[in-house]
Amino acid sequence: MKRLFYLASIAAIINSCLNGKKEKEIPSGGPCSYEDKFYPAKLVKLEASPDSSTFNGWFEIDNLSGNGSKDTLSYLRLTNNSITKEQLQKVSLAIGNTYKYVVSTIKTGSCNPDIRSIKLEKY
Repeated sequence: MKRLFYLASIAAIINSCLNGKKEKEIPSGGPCSYEDKFYPAKLVKLEASPDSSTFNGWFEIDNLSGNGSKDTLSYLRLTNNSITKEQLQKVSLAIGNTYKYVVSTIKTGSCNPDIRSIKLEKY
């Protein structure tokens, strides 16, 4: 008798779960759209890897909080990529030149809401 009661209870629970109202799920990931804002990023230091095949750039930007201070950002850390020799020559990367620091803020979708990167394009 107890066994029949447990089986009936389990069946009722499963039935209520399957027939209940399904809420619309918010999918994670794309498609997403962003609004990009560009800020100047001055190259202040260029470091070669031990074998000199790739480089890391250090860029100085104005602190975006508006307090007048400066931040220094590593290209490698920010983009998770090194600068190749080809990029170095193509863009004519040089200390003192200003490039684009990009702040991308999500407009639609449920991706990463805030992405920051440096584009090796002159500002």
